[in-house]
Amino acid sequence: VGSSRLEPLAMSVGELMEYLGKNADFSEERLAPFRVNLWDRLAMPFSCVVIVLLAGPLAVVYSRRGVVVGVTWALVLFFVMFFSRNGMLAVGRVGRVDAVVAAVMPLGVFFLLGLVLMWWRSGNVSVRGLLGMASAQPSPRAAGGEISKGLE
Repeated sequence: VGSSRLEPLAMSVGELMEYLGKNADFSEERLAPFRVNLWDRLAMPFSCVVIVLLAGPLAVVYSRRGVVVGVTWALVLFFVMFFSRNGMLAVGRVGRVDAVVAAVMPLGVFFLLGLVLMWWRSGNVSVRGLLGMASAQPSPRAAGGEISKGLE
């Protein structure tokens, strides 16, 4: 009787696993918040890796102007990740989406975005180049070459 009044947000991983094991006969809609919170707690440490993958490439700058652009895009991506993650968790808690998908999909999408940013940045492409605002080719100085080949 008492287990039906438990709040899934206030339970630890062990308590959630015990609750799901003991109450497996409950309906899927009733267990959905508990499953989503369990998978969210298990996926939480990976969000740190995702944030580092997103912020790392944006922290490499060529000028003072690049610092502001990189920090701005890092904040924008963080807030988009935060809201998409919370939105998917809310959809999962009402049982519209599977618990694993609700907890892991936003992190997976932003993990892939972080890998793409890292790959582009390893090719010496600036943030402005990624957005198509400037030439995506690195400058001769950034590439380690000479400024002018005609001076030889």
